[in-house]
Amino acid sequence: CKTAVIYRGSSPSKKSWLLRDFESEDMPAVLALQARGFHDGAVGVAPLDQLSFKMFEAEVADALRKKVRILSPESFRLLVAEGVPAAPLAEQQQQRDTQQLRDQATAATSAQQAGPYQTAESVVLQQGRRAEQVVGVVEVSLQDFKDVLQMLPGGLATNETYAYVASMAVAAQERRRGLALAMLQSAEAQALQWGQRNLVLHVYEDNVPAVQLYTRYGMQLLSKDPSWRKLLGGRIKVTMYKDLTPQLRELAQRRSEEMAAAMAQQQQQQQQEEVV
Repeated sequence: CKTAVIYRGSSPSKKSWLLRDFESEDMPAVLALQARGFHDGAVGVAPLDQLSFKMFEAEVADALRKKVRILSPESFRLLVAEGVPAAPLAEQQQQRDTQQLRDQATAATSAQQAGPYQTAESVVLQQGRRAEQVVGVVEVSLQDFKDVLQMLPGGLATNETYAYVASMAVAAQERRRGLALAMLQSAEAQALQWGQRNLVLHVYEDNVPAVQLYTRYGMQLLSKDPSWRKLLGGRIKVTMYKDLTPQLRELAQRRSEEMAAAMAQQQQQQQQEEVV
């Protein structure tokens, strides 16, 4: 059986999302999300706009096929989000995942900033289940670009790699409902599983809602393009990061306590068996 994590909301709408790994059947939905989410070549002339979009969509499809070939739980995950209906959610919550994914869910919960999501539940997905509509996608991978590493706290002396969030897209009808936050939490949980100290992403400075979301989530400015690019008609790209060191320490402490408790329980059982 495959596994996933459900993020449950505490907002009045109590909206919930299921974050799981990409499957081949998700290709059309993911392609549509990314193409519509990132295409900005409209010129106001319908035929030209349609042609521009089709060309961009082909580029996205080619890039997506290449990414799918290198998916790996150790270095690159493509996560998709489904809206979770109320009835199936109650059933899915009764099925607990492995301890590893429990750690992932707990890490995501403890890592959150101000926002509607308060709990994360790991679940087992039954074989043959009917997937709900895919309404979000996010990529998280390990990167080692030195120009980024040297700017992170500790520089190259401390950092060999970092977790990079990219290509996050949300369906139009689901925007501003908390899904982007849930996907950020899921990406951060994966970064912690990989033992990464930093979560990094790029965003355009003029994408104000996204910059505000990342800032509320605890991300800080790392660098940005020189201002002359805007004078030449370009867009200013901003690099942001979140220091995950506190969460890593908390996760390590929790695992140490769980291990100590398990050892103590094992010793107690052995003593009871000796008495018998």
